[in-house]
Amino acid sequence: MSPEEFQIWSIFNSFRIGSALAFVASAIFIWLGFRIAVGTRVPASGEEPTMFGKIISSIFCGIIVLGTWIQFTEAVGNYIASAFAFEQLKETGTEISPVAEGWINYVGTTDATFTPTPLGMAFLAIVAIMYAAIIWYPKQK
Repeated sequence: MSPEEFQIWSIFNSFRIGSALAFVASAIFIWLGFRIAVGTRVPASGEEPTMFGKIISSIFCGIIVLGTWIQFTEAVGNYIASAFAFEQLKETGTEISPVAEGWINYVGTTDATFTPTPLGMAFLAIVAIMYAAIIWYPKQK
């Protein structure tokens, strides 16, 4: 393994630490969004929820979904950036390890993306639908 390849792996894994912390924060915010949605649907006062409360809660929950979308996209971008760096290293004539070669094949692209993985998109779509249903669908009596 060349020193350059080692640096790419080190930078990749350093970013994963921050990405893991952002994932934990996203999980906490998703949970908080569900708490806000339920609190909007069934206020502690026992009164009917107000339209203003529903709108503000929907905006808050939407921001959570969009923020998590960004976090998921940044994580995918780290994978792509490292594959791109290995590809560039290879093109300069530096020999890369079979692991790095396999990484390029595993990631499958060196083109930037603005979306998370399909599984991440499906997860966030389900979370958004659940938020909307909790906030806007009338509570059964």
